[in-house]
Amino acid sequence: AYAGFAAAYPDDQFAGEALYRAALARDKMGDAKGADEILQGLLAKEGVSSAMRLRTLAMVGGRYLEDRRYDQARPLLEELAAGERTAANLTMAGEAELGSGDYAGAARNLDAALVMQGVDSCRALSLRAKTSMRLKDTGRFDRDTQWLAARCSQWKGLGGVLLEKGKMDAEEGRCDQAAATLGELAKKFPGSQEAVEALFYLALCDLKRGGYKEASDKLETFIASAPASPILPQAYFKLASADFGAGNLNLAAKYYALAAESSNDPELAFTAWKNLGSIYQQLEKWDLAASTWQKLAETYPERDGIVEVLFDLGFCYNQQGKNELAYDVYSRIPDVTASEEQQGRAHYWAGMSLKGLGRYDEAIRELLRVPYLKTGGMWGVTSKLEAASCYELKGDPGQARSIYEGVLSAHGPASDWGRVASEGLKRIDEKGASGATGAGENPPKKE
Repeated sequence: AYAGFAAAYPDDQFAGEALYRAALARDKMGDAKGADEILQGLLAKEGVSSAMRLRTLAMVGGRYLEDRRYDQARPLLEELAAGERTAANLTMAGEAELGSGDYAGAARNLDAALVMQGVDSCRALSLRAKTSMRLKDTGRFDRDTQWLAARCSQWKGLGGVLLEKGKMDAEEGRCDQAAATLGELAKKFPGSQEAVEALFYLALCDLKRGGYKEASDKLETFIASAPASPILPQAYFKLASADFGAGNLNLAAKYYALAAESSNDPELAFTAWKNLGSIYQQLEKWDLAASTWQKLAETYPERDGIVEVLFDLGFCYNQQGKNELAYDVYSRIPDVTASEEQQGRAHYWAGMSLKGLGRYDEAIRELLRVPYLKTGGMWGVTSKLEAASCYELKGDPGQARSIYEGVLSAHGPASDWGRVASEGLKRIDEKGASGATGAGENPPKKE
């Protein structure tokens, strides 16, 4: 009803309120994605009252903060804190800045929050202690942790300070210090969320040392103990990395898929899908690899690196004998890249796909475009040799001979290219003027 009212009367003064309530209703029904879509639309809507915008910023930013999507939370919560300067809003903005790496900004907002009435001093001070640690301000860190120990000893989030220290040590490769800090955390706060999460950072150190089995054990325990953790996608990703390092490719594929499917971080999801596709190729599961590359191409059409994904997709189609599909993929590449090397490779593989289909005239046209592009050397000569092979297959030995002789003259009979050209000339001489169409093999059938 609320959404219907907003759609029917978009300019009404109560349209924003209706959208907000529609989002709340979706959220209560368990449709978090639908709620987010409505709230994002409300943030983009013009003419919304400042009070409604602030409520929306608090809800959306708070959800992102809870999910540790700090980069997305930060601009929303900074706007909220600027528009309604309360201790709670400044604390949330500081937490988002800390999570996204703006330590100076976090320190400013947390300092401001701590002198205001109504501040949750234990939460704000623990966040400032974490910030001081990241800023290498040991004096302030020591003062804040002493204050926390004296006045917040029963506060449930106190273990977070130890966790942050262990996390920083693990990320920076100080694994002995990380183990000591996280071990202290486990003793002081056994069974806490922070103690369980410590397993993830201890596993990072195992991975750095090449201890794949130890890392897998810790990550499996973490995943089983914290199925709703915001860092679950990262845990799946690291578990996949551990399994890959140990040579367990099928398990690695399983966990890369889980990481990709569960992550809200497009960078982690892209990398997980990409690793999954590479593993399927290693396992020669061409259909699964092709499906993965196709998903990446559709989901991230303009992302850096997507051209290489298209090459992988075409390769998988070739391996399955689906040369028509492969040609369609390769023929798209020259239009989406400015790199002459990639353009040349695309024309080469498009030509090879057409050759596999028995469409020799089209293959020759594709292949002979390559030598005119800056491809680094090998592609141009190899494409000429393949074009000569196509001329043989279509029954034009004269054109084939011309290309082979040119390659032999340019590169000499001792080179790899020269040997291929010599073999081609030998074939032509043996067949004479018989009009044979083969090049040492029967022409492939068209699909």
